[in-house]
Amino acid sequence: MELWDRMSETSSLTLRDHICIRPRLYIGHFGDGSTYESGLYDMLKEILNNSVDEFRMIGENRIEVTINDGRVATIRDYGRGIPLGKLIHYACKRYWGEKKESERFRRSIDPTGLGLKIVNALCQRFEIQSFQDGNVRKAVFERGRLISDITEKTQASNGTYVIFEPDNQFFGSYRFHTDIVLNILRHIAYMNVGLGIDFMGQHICSHHGVKDLLEARLTSEKLYPIVHLQSKGIEIAFTHIDDDEDTCYSFVNGHETPSGGTHLEAFKYYLTRTIHFFYDRFKPADVFPGIVAAVSIQIQDPVFESQTKIKLGSTLMAPDGMSIKKFTGDFIKEEVYHYLYTHADMAEVLYNKMIKNRLRRKGQI
Repeated sequence: MELWDRMSETSSLTLRDHICIRPRLYIGHFGDGSTYESGLYDMLKEILNNSVDEFRMIGENRIEVTINDGRVATIRDYGRGIPLGKLIHYACKRYWGEKKESERFRRSIDPTGLGLKIVNALCQRFEIQSFQDGNVRKAVFERGRLISDITEKTQASNGTYVIFEPDNQFFGSYRFHTDIVLNILRHIAYMNVGLGIDFMGQHICSHHGVKDLLEARLTSEKLYPIVHLQSKGIEIAFTHIDDDEDTCYSFVNGHETPSGGTHLEAFKYYLTRTIHFFYDRFKPADVFPGIVAAVSIQIQDPVFESQTKIKLGSTLMAPDGMSIKKFTGDFIKEEVYHYLYTHADMAEVLYNKMIKNRLRRKGQI
C-alpha cells in the first residue's frame, strides 16, 4: 500500500519501486517453481544471459551454477567481470540500454542491461561480486536496498559471482526444481557450442548445437537422420517421427523463445514452400504432423514482446538490415532444397511421411 500511495504522490519512482509495483511486466508469472513458467526461472535466465554474453564476447567457456536448499541460486562465470566502479550502477540504478551502447553487445539477449536490476529488486537477498585483476568488489542488497559494499584484494580469477534468494513476498513457499534448472542449462549449452556448465556434479556441454537438442528431445524413433544445416547467423535442424503432432523449438541469440515469433513463422513458411517446390506438391498440413524441428538465429538489437523474451517481435536482422523473413527464406530455399536433392533416400522417407499425413488428413487411412 505504501508504494501505491507514493505512486499517487509523484510520477517519479525509483526503478526498484517500479519493478515491485508491476513485477509481471518483467518476469511474466510468479509461481512456486513447480513449473517451467515460474518467474523464478526467468530470474535465473536473466543472470545466466549475462554470463553467456561473456562466453560469446571473449570465449571464456565455463559457468558454474548451484541451487542451495532449493531456495538460493548461485552463478559464477569467468569472463571479464563488471567494472568495479560501476558495479552498484549495474545492479540497481535506473538506466536503460547500457549494453546497447557497446557494439560488442548488439547480439546480446538483454541489450537493455535491465536483467540484474530486475532480479535484485525481486530478491529477499541479492549479492553480486565482480573479480578484476586481483581485486573483488562485493555488494549485498536486501529487497533491492544496498546494505554492504566492500572492495578487497583477491587471488581469484576474473569474472562475476551472483547469489540470489527470491523474495517470498512475491513467490510464496517457492522451490527451485533441479530438473527444470537442468533443462534450462542444457538449452543454453545447445545454443552455445563449446560452453561448459557445471551444475550440481554434472557437466553440461554440446558439440552439435540444435542437433543435440533434437536428439535429446525425441520421444520416438526418428524416420530419417536429423537434417542439420547452418550458416552465419542461422542454424536449423529437423526430422520426423511417426506421430501427428509437431514440435518446434526456436531461439534468438541463444535464448529460447517458447512462443516463437517472426523467426519461427519464417522457418515454417519457407520449409513448407521449399518442400512444395521440390516435390511439386504438399501443404503445411502435410509437412508438419510428426515434425521435430529447431531454428536458431542471431540478430542485432532483438525486440521481444515482453521482458520475459518468450516471443520475438523483431522483423529485421539488424537496424536497416535484411528482413528476418527473407534472411531465413533465402537460407532454407538454398540449403534444404540442396539437401533433399543430394539425399535421395531421406527425401523418399520424407515423401512417404507426407503422403501418409495427407491420407490421414483426408480420412483415407
